[in-house]
Amino acid sequence: MKSIKINRLISSLAAVLLIFGAFFIVKAMEDKSENQFESFEMLDWEFTQNVSSDPLNPENYTEGTTSHCDGSEQLCGIRAPDNGSGYPDISPALAQRIQSNDLTNQDVFLKDN
Repeated sequence: MKSIKINRLISSLAAVLLIFGAFFIVKAMEDKSENQFESFEMLDWEFTQNVSSDPLNPENYTEGTTSHCDGSEQLCGIRAPDNGSGYPDISPALAQRIQSNDLTNQDVFLKDN
């Protein structure tokens, strides 16, 4: 009889620990996924040619405004998320739009000479 009570107590404690463990695992996964979405915030980057004239080199951009970019001749800026190092994350699709001065996605901005 005493061993049955001990077994029930151990089983109850194990169930409570499993419930708390599951709660903390779910909470940790929610916190991680929230941080992932924050990194995809779209930012404006001005093409400043810091290192070279290569528009596909992220180091040639400075975070800032593209409100003065209202032309149609040469690259002025882009809209992209931060790559985690303070530079834009230039995806292959964005790179193609930069090279072709494609304005359709509203993430490439041009200016006049």
